[in-house]
Amino acid sequence: MTIFMVLTSASLFESLHSLIYYYPIFAFVALLLAGLNVPFSEDIIIIGGALIAQADDTLILPCILAIYLGVAVSDSVSYFLGRLAARGTIKIKAIKSVLNNRYTSKLQSNLDRHGVLTFIACRFIPFGVRNTLFMSSGFFGLKYRRFLLFDVISSLISVNTLFWLVFIFGEGVERPLYIAGVALFVVVAFFVVSEIISLLAKALRSRGALPRITKYGLPQVAVFSGVLICGIVLFAVFLIPRPWAIAAEAVLVVLLIWVLSFFRDPTRKVIPDSNVLYSPCDGTVTDVVTEGGAILISVFLSLFNVHINRVPCNANVCRVEYKRGQFRNAMDPESARINESNEIELTMTDRPPGTIIVRQVSGAIARRIVCKAKTGDILKQGRRFGMIKFGSRTELIVPDGTGCKVCVKPGDKVKAGLTVFCRYES
Repeated sequence: MTIFMVLTSASLFESLHSLIYYYPIFAFVALLLAGLNVPFSEDIIIIGGALIAQADDTLILPCILAIYLGVAVSDSVSYFLGRLAARGTIKIKAIKSVLNNRYTSKLQSNLDRHGVLTFIACRFIPFGVRNTLFMSSGFFGLKYRRFLLFDVISSLISVNTLFWLVFIFGEGVERPLYIAGVALFVVVAFFVVSEIISLLAKALRSRGALPRITKYGLPQVAVFSGVLICGIVLFAVFLIPRPWAIAAEAVLVVLLIWVLSFFRDPTRKVIPDSNVLYSPCDGTVTDVVTEGGAILISVFLSLFNVHINRVPCNANVCRVEYKRGQFRNAMDPESARINESNEIELTMTDRPPGTIIVRQVSGAIARRIVCKAKTGDILKQGRRFGMIKFGSRTELIVPDGTGCKVCVKPGDKVKAGLTVFCRYES
């Protein structure tokens, strides 16, 4: 019995050993099927070829040639599948309106300039990103000879790199390659998602359905959105469907929407009127006080208000004074006196010699006051001049006894450049 088992094991080993000589054929066929979106992993096929070639030197050249040929044919199949898909899809009006000639030509230009780097990066990314890239290249009309050039260069680098790493590290190479692939995937996914968001934003904004993002908040939008998008991608790829991961994913999506919403800069049609002072901000009026010969109107800006500040009237900037201070809750009227603030003194050009003051006050969360107005600037009514990032307070100080009638009261909701704060009787 023992002798029979030994003989059987030996014959099985010899049979399996003889099958490895057919691995180049298997690799070519598997890669071809992968181009048709059959779930064969290109990396596993290449690593398998490298391990077999390491075990038998005579198979190095056949494996490499079969893999090179299989990769080229497979990627070309994906490319032409994308070309076929474009013929039917672009006829759909909804898609055609988004994929207009200007956008596709811009994408082709970007692929021409940066395509080879994109191809190289995607060669080391798992999760089927390669096929998506190759089909997209065909879909958006990248010239085939250009596609083939990028594909050949990237495959030469990736195949040779994988073979070299396997010959050095053996089977243990799979784990570091996977980690590197994940890192690359996150980076590429960030840029892809950013481009998709940008495209959708432009399409919606052109129809008036989406406000633009203020230039004052672009650094924060880029950093916060980038971190949140990476987190969303990681949760979506690796942790779902775990219940806690789904909850975390939902929280990240809500935070991303809030970040984009906070830095929104809606278009306002300001009606010029020399007899009124418009609200310098969005928010809720908290105080209307007359003291010391001046009228003080205070507005609290919550985390959900637009935080852009606008000029109440046509004016010259006489003085801009920044004051360091604390970060008390902006709901507290005392915060205007002790918190970090920025004071802009304006001389009204339409009603000399009127002088008003707009004061930007930081809050408990707000830590960054932005003011682009400078002494000597001539500002038009309703023009943007800055913002306060996160919850804050804005005040308008107007001289009393100049025929100025206050048109708001505590509790009123106001909008910058639209809500009339004060009206002059003549």
